[in-house]
Amino acid sequence: MMYSSLNSGFLDTLARVYHRQTIAIVVALIGVALINAWPGLSDEIWVDEAFTLENYANAGMWRPFVTYLNPNNHVLFSALLAGWRQLIPDSVDAGWLRTLPLLIFLLTIPATYFAARRLNGPLCAFIACLMFASSSVTANHATQLRGYGPSWLPFALMLWSALNINAVSSKKWRVLYVFSSAAAVAILPSNLFLALILATALTAYHLVNTPHQIRDGKWGMLVLFAGPCCGLLAYVFVWGNLVTAANIDWSGWNRNRLFGQWITATLVDFIWFLPIPAAGLGIALWLARTQFKLTDASGRRVAAQLLLALLPPLGLVVFIYALPKPPFPRTFVPLLPVWYCLIGMFAGIAINALSRRWRVATGAALVLAVASAVHGMRQQPCGGLSPRQEGVQHQIDLCYQFFRHDFHPSRVLATLLRLQAQEARPIIADYDGIRTLRIVAKGKINVMHYGEQFAPIRARMRSPLAHTDYPIMVVYDHQQVVDWAKLLSLDADEYRLVEDTGYYKIYSRP
Repeated sequence: MMYSSLNSGFLDTLARVYHRQTIAIVVALIGVALINAWPGLSDEIWVDEAFTLENYANAGMWRPFVTYLNPNNHVLFSALLAGWRQLIPDSVDAGWLRTLPLLIFLLTIPATYFAARRLNGPLCAFIACLMFASSSVTANHATQLRGYGPSWLPFALMLWSALNINAVSSKKWRVLYVFSSAAAVAILPSNLFLALILATALTAYHLVNTPHQIRDGKWGMLVLFAGPCCGLLAYVFVWGNLVTAANIDWSGWNRNRLFGQWITATLVDFIWFLPIPAAGLGIALWLARTQFKLTDASGRRVAAQLLLALLPPLGLVVFIYALPKPPFPRTFVPLLPVWYCLIGMFAGIAINALSRRWRVATGAALVLAVASAVHGMRQQPCGGLSPRQEGVQHQIDLCYQFFRHDFHPSRVLATLLRLQAQEARPIIADYDGIRTLRIVAKGKINVMHYGEQFAPIRARMRSPLAHTDYPIMVVYDHQQVVDWAKLLSLDADEYRLVEDTGYYKIYSRP
């Protein structure tokens, strides 16, 4: 009796210590994520974000569910952003708006940690979360006013709940899975395909790993597929527009290189550490080939882990080639926490195998993982949003597709206000310039579209023009000045560069 009491007390103490260590590790990982994403709070509002704010987040939380002009509307996130915007004063800068996706990102850290720990233990959890928290691709989407980063939380919860779906208290995990998977699809309709791919892999995982423990029979696993479909309810009122937009608004990315670019972009920060998960994949393949037996629990587990890791990439390749046009690479960004959990799983397999021979293997591998993460964060190349990169299309690094340092619409506004104070002139731009400047200007200036709004005015003017009739042009390069001048019957040679803010350039006639 005394022995039993002592043993129980020791186990309780051990559980408390383990619990405190887990909390400390998760808090530290949240700190890493915050340090990595914090610079993004200073990014100015980008074109797509301005369109979201102007069309979906300006008229109440109901509007995103009934208005779908194009795929820019990430319905559930747009609704949350509309509610968040009502709490933020108009006088504050964009950084306060970006705290919404940042908070969702930080909440994803513990969800990813517990999902990865359920998958393959604490080593897997630490490595997966460290990679997710410190990745440059993660940092570049963590503060965007777009739905890609906020999709991380429901996908992490999907993985965590699905791995526990055969637990004793399976009902609560099924409920969590349905809500999280539906939320993922309600944010982005393309998440439906990603969720179904993940559901297929998770079904295979459970069927192989625990074939005799699947509760409610094999039909009970259908919740993995039914949950994501519930998210389609968010599009009931905009279904026609959604289908139309899906048929026309896709990218022109190279289909054959798309998945390879995704792998390169998400792993390039951890190049020093990659041999360890690669070794783990090799070990898992060898064990599955030589030791797999349906009657052996350890053999089934390794085979199940391989299926869970290999089926999603195969599904993504099928997804890429099944579409009429290839998707944008950012379509796969919501899978980042799942992707890093799988990398962490193989890293854990390798470290556990090595530690049986060399005791220092675990410590050395963790030091290497931390060093890789620190190196990746110090080399963080991005800041400011843009798909343009000085005439070079960076198709390898996902961050360069949407971010750059020289996107400064506030500098454009300051120059325009200075020029207008000297002499009132029309201001023209394309739709990208109009969207961002409207958000930044907050009614201080009026910017017209060069073709749709200013061209009809120009057609009614007589030549020669008065000096005040010559518009100020907000462009990307001098070629746009030439093109617009030709359309508007102006002389491009008379225009001079007034201010080069990087992404935007301002031309005016002296």
